[in-house]
Amino acid sequence: MNKVNTNRVIAFIIDLFLFSIFASIFSCFLFEKNDLLNILIAKINLRVFAYYLFVFIYFILFDIVNTGETIGKSAMSVKTFNLNDSKLTLKQRLIRSCVKFLSIILIPISIVIYYLNGYTIHDNICKTKTS
Repeated sequence: MNKVNTNRVIAFIIDLFLFSIFASIFSCFLFEKNDLLNILIAKINLRVFAYYLFVFIYFILFDIVNTGETIGKSAMSVKTFNLNDSKLTLKQRLIRSCVKFLSIILIPISIVIYYLNGYTIHDNICKTKTS
């Protein structure tokens, strides 16, 4: 794996760690502390939903406010560009975030595609690259 790919994986792990912490804190405030055992399953499903909702918001927010650079990407100096090295438009960043969110939901498939082909699903669909 080359340096760009290594930095990109580390950046994603940083983002994963951060939004997991924030989503866990957020979901704790959504639910009462004294839940009954018979509604525990429903609460777990709501927490999972809240987690994925937070992931979606995290990427969309950084794509709008910070031109596509998440905290992890910033820490690892990873930049995303069009294939012709120009900056991404807002529309491209939003579409890329939505596809990235779907990739996270289907993460086992996404990881296999990334390691076999050397690119992510969202880069392929949006015609982008990282450096």
